[in-house]
Amino acid sequence: MGLAAALGCVLLVGVTNLHLGHELFPAWAGKVFSLATHHDLHHQRGRHWFGAAFTFWDRAMGTGAPDDAAKAPPEELKESA
Repeated sequence: MGLAAALGCVLLVGVTNLHLGHELFPAWAGKVFSLATHHDLHHQRGRHWFGAAFTFWDRAMGTGAPDDAAKAPPEELKESA
């Protein structure tokens, strides 16, 4: 039961982080891991960043957003969607 509880806590922290709307990790981590920025873009556009943990899957499958979209403010993303 201890391992299941620990895994549950890790998952809860991870899911909470993705939905905070603020980046808690350094930008370089986004080259490998799916962070809040990627998750926000996924919810705003729905056509990018499907990877739950790693960004390399989206880059390999062509579902990663262009770099300019990743830096655009949310207002611009809503208008272009």
